[in-house]
Amino acid sequence: GPQRWETSVEISRDAYPFGASVVYLASGENFPDALSAAPAAAQESAPLLLTQRDALPAAVALELDRLDPDVVVVVGGTAAISASVASAAGQYAGQLVRAGGANRFETSVLITDRAFDSAAEAFIASGANFPDALTAGAAAGAAASPLLLTYGSTPSAQLLAQLDELGVEGVRIAGGNAAVPTSQEPGFEAAGFDVLARYAGANRYETGVLVAQDSFSGPSDRIYVATGERFPDALAGSAVAAAQNVPVYVSPTACLWGTIPSEIDRLDDPQVVLLGGTVALSENVFNLQTC
Repeated sequence: GPQRWETSVEISRDAYPFGASVVYLASGENFPDALSAAPAAAQESAPLLLTQRDALPAAVALELDRLDPDVVVVVGGTAAISASVASAAGQYAGQLVRAGGANRFETSVLITDRAFDSAAEAFIASGANFPDALTAGAAAGAAASPLLLTYGSTPSAQLLAQLDELGVEGVRIAGGNAAVPTSQEPGFEAAGFDVLARYAGANRYETGVLVAQDSFSGPSDRIYVATGERFPDALAGSAVAAAQNVPVYVSPTACLWGTIPSEIDRLDDPQVVLLGGTVALSENVFNLQTC
């Protein structure tokens, strides 16, 4: 679409042509609250739409009307999505629910708690940046696993308690030491959670490829590609990819990341769907010109 709001609507229309009983609504202006929403939305077969904090975009309102949901789940507190916007969105559903904690990490737990009764595994990603969580969100959702955010040198007590409540046995960490410090691993293990894998590429693009290689064995009918330089398009796309059990890759805007063509071959020549307009992914990406 011409803007991030409309792009999230186009993704929703493509994936949910006959409506949806649940819709997630997240901020398109900032990323932290919504990072855990992709696998949660997929768990509920729900599209993820983006909004401004203080105004519900007209295209999003029209899409809510078309989807005709029973429940709208507002992701984040009033600092992310105002009470008036939540109320406006709630007019299109029988029930309005807000999953918003005191910070992004608490919101991550609340979203997970809503969508998942149990899970054998969980994906862990940094709450300080978005690329690793976006690619991991699709993989987590496809595996019916939650994505929880972490920070600091050790996992928080709240995070460990949520993993325990879900019955998680092992965790998969998205990102290298700069994103999720290796010092966190003994914390998970001491609490009884096996560290099953760490996906740590040389950069965000390679980390995304590593996640996909381990999580999607192929063949695949479709893959999604989003810019790794901004978050909104991949945010909405990650939820749909998770529901469709297909991967999301992130790429530079100017050209297609060089290892993605080999992934296309590995997955038996799937349809490649670009998320966003040419400002997000250039014509070079559309033409599969690599960098």
